[in-house]
Amino acid sequence: MLPEKFQETEIGLIPEDWETGNINDVSTVKGRIGWRGYTKNDLSLSGPLVLGATQISKNNEIDLSKPVFISREKYEESPEIKLNKHDILIVKVGNTIGKVAIIREEIGEATLNPNCVVLKNVKIDNYFLFYFLLTKQAQHYLINASAASAQPAINQKDIKLMTLPIPPLDQQKKISFILSSLDQKIQLNNHMNHTLEEISQAVFRYWFVHFEFPDENGQPYKSSGGDMVDSELGEIPVGWSVKKLKDTCNITMGQSPKSEFYNEECEGLPFHQGVTNFRERFPKDKIYCTLENKIAGYGDILFSVRAPVGRINIAKSKMVIGRGLSAIRHKKDFQSFLLYQLKNIFTEEDSIGSGTVFNAITRKDLDDLNVIVPNEELDKQFNEFVSPMEKQIENLVLENDNLTKIRDSLLPKLMFGKIVVNVPEEANGK
Repeated sequence: MLPEKFQETEIGLIPEDWETGNINDVSTVKGRIGWRGYTKNDLSLSGPLVLGATQISKNNEIDLSKPVFISREKYEESPEIKLNKHDILIVKVGNTIGKVAIIREEIGEATLNPNCVVLKNVKIDNYFLFYFLLTKQAQHYLINASAASAQPAINQKDIKLMTLPIPPLDQQKKISFILSSLDQKIQLNNHMNHTLEEISQAVFRYWFVHFEFPDENGQPYKSSGGDMVDSELGEIPVGWSVKKLKDTCNITMGQSPKSEFYNEECEGLPFHQGVTNFRERFPKDKIYCTLENKIAGYGDILFSVRAPVGRINIAKSKMVIGRGLSAIRHKKDFQSFLLYQLKNIFTEEDSIGSGTVFNAITRKDLDDLNVIVPNEELDKQFNEFVSPMEKQIENLVLENDNLTKIRDSLLPKLMFGKIVVNVPEEANGK
């Protein structure tokens, strides 16, 4: 449904019954005061959390998978930036400048990293303000404001002066309800995928790292006295072997075409030459290439061969790969086994499980990588076990991509009143 009348404002056309205001009118903007900054000596192994750019995910969510803690003294020193549920964070410096997140859940005691500011005491719907900050207009404002500094940084004064549309409160709540519902479904799918991946990873390690796969009696092999033999990689079960990766897989090293073949208009095939657009499992297609040179097929493992080495994604379609990637396919099509085997070998960023760190690896390095080769029947059993979970993960990622497109399409229309959507009354109580 379209509103009947619009008014012209400095941020464009908005419905006649909406108002405009500045961020400073609707919230309190706070940052860490310079002399209250902290050093590594102020960090601790436990205690209050510190939230900054590294705790904001690509999906604009708070990510505490790698928590950082600060001393009690430093936490109490700045009460004005103690963080609470529904506070909004904006990254003001660094390579993710302008990135935004809202604290959706209670996270306990937490404070602010110097690279962010926080919007507190919000007088309008918190989620409406959060989603406004994700619009192209708001993001362009933040990026342009940072460009005015000698060293890119957003001044708190500029944030305070940002203009935003202010609909009646009931409409704010309805808009944020619609967008939050989509985000909650995306988060739910992400949690499910994380659980499915953990199950597959746990089974892989139990069978192929600890060698506790079911023996002929259905008992854990190694702890039930299964015979072991020495190998280049340590003890392995009798009947298993160690081979070079080139003997078990087909490996394609990427090669970057000239930039004249690149485009963003979806002409040709998706093109990836590094980890810039890698996600949890499948890369996000942004650049396309009309020259089909080095190709990865559907389901191939995309493996980064330049720093950061060892990052892994999966090709969700046929694509062109550049010099920063290789495409790897198991010769017997045991792709699920290969995926978790490579993840287990490259356990840390830029390093192999042995701790060897690489800035780059060559074709020869990959070819000569030693891998354990179980008996074929066990490989089949593992692939049959995890394949339904792998397919479910793929389906949920596809669903999330579609939900994200819907949300991103609705965002500017809802935030500037171009469409009005009726939602259940419960939205007003969100």
